[in-house]
Amino acid sequence: MAISFREYPWYLQALVFFALALVLIGAGEYVPVSPVADLRNTLDADHTRESDLNRQVSELQVYERRNAEFKLEMAALEKQLETLKTIVPEEKELDEFMRLLQGAAAASGVQIRRMVANGVGVLDPDYCGPNDEVKIQLLNISGAEVQVKRGDRLAQGIVLPAPRVSWQEVSDLREVTRGGFGATGN
Repeated sequence: MAISFREYPWYLQALVFFALALVLIGAGEYVPVSPVADLRNTLDADHTRESDLNRQVSELQVYERRNAEFKLEMAALEKQLETLKTIVPEEKELDEFMRLLQGAAAASGVQIRRMVANGVGVLDPDYCGPNDEVKIQLLNISGAEVQVKRGDRLAQGIVLPAPRVSWQEVSDLREVTRGGFGATGN
């Protein structure tokens, strides 16, 4: 005679139910056509998409901060331009040499990681000895430590013709002085 399942002791009945539950869960998890596997794949895809979006948001936040820094820099440059316009109005006549020096001064303003180098240096044609060096002065305007590495671009140079001139002594000078930008005195 066969024994009915209800006649088994309670702990054997619990063990059979637990084993049956494990089989059903395993079948639901690993059978490819089951809805549980489809939901798991969808959830994994959503997690991947979420991590990609979080990465993109963090990259965009960097650009947002840099945009604010660029706006501050632009405002400072516009203020500097207005100051320069009061010193040298655009209408003022300048000879070719002065225009070239102004171009060199404008081109030598270099900003690297919140460091500023702005100035003009003139090298004479005979500055070519074995111990001669060209040096630049940098100003760290951020207060944070800045490292300058080999290969960083720090300065620009413009090669200009330096014609040899001969002076002619005159007895009288013109009555109008030329003072102003580029003048060395009266």
